[in-house]
Amino acid sequence: MKRILKKKGLVFVTVPLGGFCDCEQHIRQFDENILYSLFVSGEFIVKCIMRIPYLNHSRLDSIFIVAENNK
Repeated sequence: MKRILKKKGLVFVTVPLGGFCDCEQHIRQFDENILYSLFVSGEFIVKCIMRIPYLNHSRLDSIFIVAENNK
């Protein structure tokens, strides 16, 4: 993302929260702290991070993050 995103460009990412996913293709599990740390260590500025409902499932959540390319 960093390589192709312009300076000050925004990236929008959503992932299932932790192990609460109904799809076996998601091999990595994230929570807010892990996702935040990944973007900060990649020199992004995190603008927003929040939990949102996962698809049409009322008991599951996703993490939504907006980050800005700092370089």
